[in-house]
Amino acid sequence: MRRALAPVALVAALALGGLVVAAGGARAQGTDAGAGSATGGATGSGSGSAIYVDPGDVLGAPEVTAAAMPSEVELAAPFTLVITAVYDPGVTVNLPSRIDLAPVFEERRRTSTDRKRADGKLIREWQIQVIAWELGELSVPPIQVTFVRGGVASATETSPVPVRVVGALGDMVDTTEPRADAPPVPLMRRTWFWVFLIPGVTLALIGAALLLGRRRKPRPGPLGLLAGTTTSKRRIGGPAAEALARLEAIDSSGMLARDRKVAYTEMVDVLQTFLARQYAAPLEDATSGELRRWLADARMPASARLGLSRWLEDCDLVKFGGLAATVEDGRG
Repeated sequence: MRRALAPVALVAALALGGLVVAAGGARAQGTDAGAGSATGGATGSGSGSAIYVDPGDVLGAPEVTAAAMPSEVELAAPFTLVITAVYDPGVTVNLPSRIDLAPVFEERRRTSTDRKRADGKLIREWQIQVIAWELGELSVPPIQVTFVRGGVASATETSPVPVRVVGALGDMVDTTEPRADAPPVPLMRRTWFWVFLIPGVTLALIGAALLLGRRRKPRPGPLGLLAGTTTSKRRIGGPAAEALARLEAIDSSGMLARDRKVAYTEMVDVLQTFLARQYAAPLEDATSGELRRWLADARMPASARLGLSRWLEDCDLVKFGGLAATVEDGRG
């Protein structure tokens, strides 16, 4: 009986450069031919039967599968493409160093693990992190897996892997289809912010200007204030004349220009001495606050009391508050 190779097995054997020997070989072919003549009654009249060989058994091709985990991801979110190869011992399997998935997908990184199955077959699993850059029902293209058996290299590939990519807008449906027309949106909106801000800033500037003008308003200096404590300028004499002379000496010495603090301290001392002698009051060691309290009840014109009290406040600002008083401020 004549035996022949199946066409698929023959093609596979030729691709590997090997030989697929039919049962019995050439020797059996002659024997089968004779037997066929004897039993069939004529040469070639015997019925032949073909042996169909699994291509995987001939080539040693691994079983490869691919799956996406998860199969539904958000746009630009990574997912894992798992590729599994099951192969016989003595076979080497591998993936290309870089998988070109552009422009829809992009490979980021990969890891691989190896293990052995109970039936002796080997398993290699690749976990590839992939990012999708388009929306919709997509498909990862087949991935080529190369293998080497008996020094001969070949390749197989996975099936396409379906992946659904959705938008990142929560429950809103976000597809590649154009959206419906949006309703009109007003381009102008009434706001009361500037209505209140501009008058407020204006009032603040006016108030600051009034306060500054009041603060910088020229006030009578110590010479004029001392003259105002007497009933008539013609009758100035005694303690008042002495105080005026001392104040003029401070002015002529240039102390007001060189050191304001020292000059104002001496002028306060002059005023304190004058008030103590003029009104026979124990004010030699009084503080500025005590002087102002004494002035509130002093027997002198009201304008003089108010002027002296304000002048003492200004002196304290110069001595302790850093007020930049000019020479003209000190002279009054």
